[in-house]
Amino acid sequence: MKTLINLTICFLTYFQVLGIQSQTFNTKLEELSNSLEKVITSKSTFDLSITSDLPGVANFTQTETTTKGKVTEITYEFNFADIDINTVRYETSKDLIKVQLIAKQNQKMIKSIINSDKVSYTKAFYILASNVDNARKIVDDIKNLIPVAKKITENRLSLNGYEDRLAWLTKNIFTVESGKSKVEQGLEVLDSYPASVRFINAKSTSKSVLKTSYEFNLSNMNERGVLFKNKGSDFVVIIPAKRNLKAIKVINNGVVKSYVSKFEIICKSVENARELQKVLQDIIPLAEKRFKAVLPGQLTTNTGIDLINNKIEKLVSSKETIIQKLEGDCIVKIFREIETSKKKDSHSYELNLIDINKEDVEISIKGKKVHLSINTIGKNKFIKHTKNDIQQKYVSKIDLICNGIEDATVCREAIRILVGNCTQRKLETPQTLTALSGELKKVSLGKLTQDQRLESSEDGGIKFTAIQSSTKESVENIQEFKLEDLNPKSIAMKVTGKKVIVEITTNYQEKIIKTYKDGEIKNYTNKVQLYCDSIENGRNISNILRKITGKN
Repeated sequence: MKTLINLTICFLTYFQVLGIQSQTFNTKLEELSNSLEKVITSKSTFDLSITSDLPGVANFTQTETTTKGKVTEITYEFNFADIDINTVRYETSKDLIKVQLIAKQNQKMIKSIINSDKVSYTKAFYILASNVDNARKIVDDIKNLIPVAKKITENRLSLNGYEDRLAWLTKNIFTVESGKSKVEQGLEVLDSYPASVRFINAKSTSKSVLKTSYEFNLSNMNERGVLFKNKGSDFVVIIPAKRNLKAIKVINNGVVKSYVSKFEIICKSVENARELQKVLQDIIPLAEKRFKAVLPGQLTTNTGIDLINNKIEKLVSSKETIIQKLEGDCIVKIFREIETSKKKDSHSYELNLIDINKEDVEISIKGKKVHLSINTIGKNKFIKHTKNDIQQKYVSKIDLICNGIEDATVCREAIRILVGNCTQRKLETPQTLTALSGELKKVSLGKLTQDQRLESSEDGGIKFTAIQSSTKESVENIQEFKLEDLNPKSIAMKVTGKKVIVEITTNYQEKIIKTYKDGEIKNYTNKVQLYCDSIENGRNISNILRKITGKN
């Protein structure tokens, strides 16, 4: 009850202040109106008047009648709050004395209407005076009006919270005349996600109708970038997306087009544009909070993968159907099937989530598709790619294709959480030569096959044998070394094309590893290369080598 009383008091206070300010404005405007006098020059007579339909905003009309009887009427519609008070002064021009009014920052915010027909926007206009004393009085009257109009404009809207502002937006985007076209505009609320909306612009001419829909989430818009400006005979509000991301889906007459990074609303007046800008700037941070509330917080690996699958499973367009699925735990396989009218391709990607840079999981737009780009740490090519059951080169990035920006945002958050979960897991690494030997696999190298084995030698050293075979020949390479001569800090997993190799060098890169090829003694070398059949195999070999060479 106390809260209701406080709100009531606030509303009453607001309207009382606004009423006082409006009354002050009307009184001062009347003073200016009384200061306007008929101006007679050698060639024309000017009748001047000023009125107001909205506190702060005025319509100044000048009717010129020449000695030959030609009548020209010009009306300037403007807000006194937009006038730069420091530029209000009088000046003379031949047989005229006039008071200049210039918009702040030279913006074209003053609407000019000539003979009730020709509409344009200008940055300045003049009010004529009958003499210098009259000009001084007009200057004073205008300077008295500007601060009052500024306060009225700042306090005009009394909106509370997200819902209040959203309702205002749906009611204050209007159908307008733009050139020779009629433009029907409106904002619709979508129920797919909090803060999801659709702006509709239906432009009609005598020959055609173009209906364009812009679907976006208010949370993805850049409140600092929302601005209004003159555009020919129109005044528009421009709404850009954050970071210039093409986050706005476009549909023209029912046909999906490429995403865009901004759009504009045509306004019925400067005041309408000003208010739209203000409400949009205020609602966007509130929309961010609403959307953030639906993002996942804590996830297990299974629930996270299920969540992602629900968002990416199937995407259908006029040209293709894409089916995607994730399987696994921290080691994940991503399956993607792309089918068009001409062909069908199957892709699989295998990766370990601990290799993913969770700060480099980003949304990107490619034409009509929303991609979620998942990159490895250091851009390492640790992702195995297979196309139509044929292994391709290892890659450092995989893109998930999503139905929309909101789905991609949810998936991005889920992946970041899963990467964090997997990174925190502690795996036990065996510390024996037997364990290392067990990791050595027969590896396919295109047309070659490499068989590898490790043995202990009688002098306490290690004997590494690698036999490369093809359909025509086989080559046996043997290296003999001691573990204490190897530098654990040099252990590196290297990926080239389809090959995964773990390499270790000697301390100080001394060439002390004895080498044989098909039984013949070769030059000493300083490194050993172990071929791996997968990234995980390479990771296990690297970890065991670090253990048995003396470093954790």
